[in-house]
Amino acid sequence: MNESSFYVLENSWSTGGAQEFPFGVVVVNGTTIDGVLGDSKVVYIGGSVGTRIIGLSTRQQRSAAREQERLHSLEHRMRTRI
Repeated sequence: MNESSFYVLENSWSTGGAQEFPFGVVVVNGTTIDGVLGDSKVVYIGGSVGTRIIGLSTRQQRSAAREQERLHSLEHRMRTRI
């Protein structure tokens, strides 16, 4: 997902599907939806249960946090080899 974009997700996509032109209606795996939500910043939730929509954007800090984690892990491995 593009880090500078805003996305809308509808809960019913995991049960009733989402229109994906030109392929028609595609049911989105619940695990995929959970993964997207876990990696995103939720900025809006609205609607009733079953028809809820969620507005989200990707977390720009996520890339920096992952790089920091990678560097920390590398440093740790280097220290344990000495």
